[in-house]
Amino acid sequence: MDWHGAHLLAVSIGILILNVADALLTVELLSRGAVEVNPIMAALIDGSPAIFATMKMAMTGLSVLLLVILGCYRFMRVLRVELILYGVLIAYLVLIGHEINMLQRLVGSAIL
Repeated sequence: MDWHGAHLLAVSIGILILNVADALLTVELLSRGAVEVNPIMAALIDGSPAIFATMKMAMTGLSVLLLVILGCYRFMRVLRVELILYGVLIAYLVLIGHEINMLQRLVGSAIL
């Protein structure tokens, strides 16, 4: 039986919460005229926002689950896989900050 530390649970939950925030901010930005630059997500969101959200949550959830399962292994014999989870968490924090900044600029320019 595998036993994973509580820190991986906290990081995983953080990633999933930030994933939801990213989806909401993305939909809000797109409704204000922004453009989705990820071609896969752009195709999904053009079809249906519900399908976009479902696929985004499913892909992220499965990816996080796989990274937790493989957390004790090393990627290319160098980097522990669990460290990749921390990198994803940091990347999501930077992305959310960027999206909030973009939203503030779009709202600010709409007011003027």
